[in-house]
Formats: sequence, C-alpha cells, structure tokens
Amino acid sequence: MAKSSPVRVDEEIHAAAQAIAPTMGRSTSQQISYWARIGRELERAPNVSIPSIERVLAGEMSYDD
Repeated sequence: MAKSSPVRVDEEIHAAAQAIAPTMGRSTSQQISYWARIGRELERAPNVSIPSIERVLAGEMSYDD
C-alpha cells in the first residue's frame, strides 16, 4: 500500500470527492489523490495552457471554448 500523509483539503473539494467517489469505485481519499494526479499531469503537459485552466476554474470560460 502507498504511504499516505495527512493533508488539509478545502471543504468543497472534500464534499465533491465524497459525493463522486462511490460512483467511481474509489474512497474519498483515493478520489482526491486521483484528481491531484490529473492536475499534476496537466501542469506537466507542454500543450496545455495553465492560464486557460485557471480561467475555467474561475468560471471565466468553459472547457469547450
């Protein structure tokens, strides 16, 4: 089993992970880790615009724009 460390997570993120985790077949912790890995890979991807992701997160544009 992978080593884990306690981390504070925003309540909204925790609630969203808790809601979707059973549907995805994961625990809440596993869902948050999964989302973190996706974010890490997006930041590393040379063809992904970080400013565009930030605008989506801020509600200024959608993924389909």
